[in-house]
Amino acid sequence: MPELPEVETIKESLKQKILFKKIKAVEIFCPKLIQFPDHIEFVKNIKKKKIKGLERRGKYLIIKLTCNSNLVVHLGMTGQLIYSDCPLELDKHSHLLFHFEDASQLQYRDVRKFGCLWLVKDGWLRFVAGLSQLGPEPLSEQFTLEYFQKLLDKKSIIKYLLLSQKNLAGLGNIYVDEILFRAGISPERFAVDLTLQEGEKLYHSIRLVLEEAVLARGSSVVNYIDGEGKKGSFQKRLRVYRRAGELCFSCGTPIKRIVLAGRGTYYCPKCQPLSPSSRRGNKI
Repeated sequence: MPELPEVETIKESLKQKILFKKIKAVEIFCPKLIQFPDHIEFVKNIKKKKIKGLERRGKYLIIKLTCNSNLVVHLGMTGQLIYSDCPLELDKHSHLLFHFEDASQLQYRDVRKFGCLWLVKDGWLRFVAGLSQLGPEPLSEQFTLEYFQKLLDKKSIIKYLLLSQKNLAGLGNIYVDEILFRAGISPERFAVDLTLQEGEKLYHSIRLVLEEAVLARGSSVVNYIDGEGKKGSFQKRLRVYRRAGELCFSCGTPIKRIVLAGRGTYYCPKCQPLSPSSRRGNKI
């Protein structure tokens, strides 16, 4: 699933291409992807709208349109938004096609069809599923060490806590595994059992990994590409994700795979021990 670094990269790549363009027409080949309004009203209401800005919130891309309208896109597992100056070739995974007045196009492709799109007015953004419940952005000023330490007081397995979009917006399976490895914390540890020092190290690891991934334009592990059809490069720096059985770059121990929260979870048993540690309130 495209996570914060991937959606941020898509946003920035599309901003250079579609900003201030006017939508001439839209073709929809998979109506079920349109969550609101129905696909007929969607086509009718988006025509002649001009793109005036692009924003990201968590894993959502928000394309700001004239007349106080917003095209909200969640890419699901395999969604792609690809821009072209000339007509694009369509295939069975091409589900929406936006035609701009200058003959350029924006195509939405999705192999698994788990993506969602909404067309809503400014005051209705809160009704987009999940959007209003997002926690702070991990790279924003709102994500402070104080906020994070309070978050860690929850009696939750640390991987569950980090994956919850209500706690932090934009983290997913790839980056949570990488963040926990950088911090030397087992994904099976309970958040409340982390020491203050471990919590601070984890906080800085979140920022560090995400900043590096944004600079590398995301991770093209499976089929992620940006708005220009280009791959990211952070997959070359992954230290544990999808490396089960391979040797840890730090200690040489084979990387282990388990299932947590229904997701494949990768970690190094030596660098990320499950051994109990002092309670968070204790000084060490």
